[in-house]
Amino acid sequence: MTQQQARIINNDELAILVKVLRDARKWTQEQLAEISNLNIRTIQRVENGVSASFDTRRALARSFEASDIDCFNKAHVFPTQEEIETAIHKANTEYLILDARELRTGRLVGDLAEWCRSDMSTCDFELPFEVQHAYAEFLDLFRDFRDCAELYSQVEKLTIYNSFDTYLNIIQSNGFCIKYAKRAAILKANQSGEIDLPLDIVYLSIFPKKQVPDQFSVARKISFKF
Repeated sequence: MTQQQARIINNDELAILVKVLRDARKWTQEQLAEISNLNIRTIQRVENGVSASFDTRRALARSFEASDIDCFNKAHVFPTQEEIETAIHKANTEYLILDARELRTGRLVGDLAEWCRSDMSTCDFELPFEVQHAYAEFLDLFRDFRDCAELYSQVEKLTIYNSFDTYLNIIQSNGFCIKYAKRAAILKANQSGEIDLPLDIVYLSIFPKKQVPDQFSVARKISFKF
């Protein structure tokens, strides 16, 4: 295999990268200009593949909260086409893409809890204490209700929905939101695979409102420890 030489990201690659990162955060060009302290025309030129200065590249990296603000100015070793195709094949084999939707109401949360048999939750962001506490209580109530929803009367369920609404309001008022994805999976009960059990899973994750994804990437193979 040919050894790839390190090189700086070219203008066309930077244009694609900036647009992808901006779209992922749901920022307009005007918002990126304000955040980066760059002129809107500069942002437009960058996204059109026009040459960007050292300082412009640094300002953009800082705007996207890169761990290294010179990452757009440094030389990198880029993968070959063969390596890219191998990585794509591996990702498609090992991971599943699910549509992610926002949790907006306590009633929806309750319906999800009654639908699923299991859940998987994540948090990849630093949360303010109030949000962290509300999210933890939200997950505890979600799991408690999921495990014994059939024991609640319809009137009691309304109280549960109201509690979910309270947690959602705290989270949303602090600039965060919870997104979810549903998956109807099959659990192999033994190594021979003779017994298959349905396993409806809800994936839950919390995000800053400016960094909300439209999809979740989850492992195709589900492992449980008993």
